This record gives sequence, structure tokens and C-alpha cells, in this order.
Amino acid sequence: MKHGAENTKHTGRLIDLHAMTNGDFALFGNGEFAYIRPVSVNGEEAFAVHSADGLTLAVITDLDVAVAVVRQNELEPLSLH
Repeated sequence: MKHGAENTKHTGRLIDLHAMTNGDFALFGNGEFAYIRPVSVNGEEAFAVHSADGLTLAVITDLDVAVAVVRQNELEPLSLH
């Protein structure tokens, strides 16, 4: 089995995470998931939305809105805390 980002889709095959390169792991879930984590912006609580590879996509002041934005973009929201 080839180990790469193209094998991270839900294909029913197992992926050996130990055999993945750092680049493969950074892309794991790209296009499928977005991570939401609390952040502080100018002393106010907000929520940063990140792609699977860590790129900040948005910073939103309301968690429910952040989740809605992720879902509207056909991604599954995951929480980081």
C-alpha cells in the first residue's frame, strides 16, 4: 500500500501512520476537516479555524458561527483545546 495524502480519504483501507512522512501527516484530513480552537484577540475570546495542515482560515468571535462556516464549506469541524 502506498502511504501518502491520497490515501487519507475514507477508502476503507488502513493507513500505517508510522510510515507517513511529516508532509503526508500535515495533509492528513485536508479537504475533510477543519480544526477550531479558542484564541484571544485583543483580550477578547475568539475561535480560530484551521485547515488540517495548520493554515489559519478564519478567526470568528462566536463558536456556533465558526462551526456553521466550517460546515457550509463542506468540512467536518473538530475541536482543539
